[in-house]
Amino acid sequence: MTWATLAILPANAEQTLKPSELPAELLVEAGNRKNELQDHEGAIADYNAALKIKPDYARAFFNLGVVACNTGDTKNEIRYFTKAFELVPSDYEALIGRGMARLKLGEIEKAKEDFNASLRLNSKDKRTYIGLGIVEKRNGDFTEALTNIDKAIQLDPTFSASYHERALVYQRMSRLFSRKFFAQAAIADYKKAIKLAPENLDAYLDRAILYLEFGLARLAISDYEKAIELLAEQNQVAAVKEMKDSLLS
Repeated sequence: MTWATLAILPANAEQTLKPSELPAELLVEAGNRKNELQDHEGAIADYNAALKIKPDYARAFFNLGVVACNTGDTKNEIRYFTKAFELVPSDYEALIGRGMARLKLGEIEKAKEDFNASLRLNSKDKRTYIGLGIVEKRNGDFTEALTNIDKAIQLDPTFSASYHERALVYQRMSRLFSRKFFAQAAIADYKKAIKLAPENLDAYLDRAILYLEFGLARLAISDYEKAIELLAEQNQVAAVKEMKDSLLS
């Protein structure tokens, strides 16, 4: 889920540190730099070292949740975001993070509870509305799903992930109701999502699937080739080989 990355320095997880605890802040900042360089093990080590200095440091727990998200460690993602929220009950970002993790595990109603709780703390975060949109899509309420994602777009028309998620709703509707309009709407949203974030690998892959469903093989191949190019730039050799093999098969 490309929109899952949260602010690595959550404003709502700030706590006052005693002079003796200030090294913990420096360790978290060092962990953040390592996380940006994809050195996840190094980032985890720094965050844990910060927690040895300040065991109730919400920011360290929150950032451990971000790393867990980036590495696919969903259970720990939930655990860390839960701890961050328990320590700072105003941290709506921790609720968004936990809600997204719960979506990955298929815990739809629990995710909805987290997004609604986040909404009560801050009604202006676009990611909360996207999360609610995904919840309603999975519940089969496409009207409500579109309403929530449209709200996210109103809050920030430049956020690529909103258009990507709305495209997925339209794509699902096109499959269920066999109406060309929904497929066209999905393609239009994929175009917007990719224009805003040309590096969005998942948007190319999801649009390729839609093209294949409508017999547009040439366009689908073009999207797969772009996805392969992006994977190669990220040095994901195994993924590149797998995708090339699937195209040749």
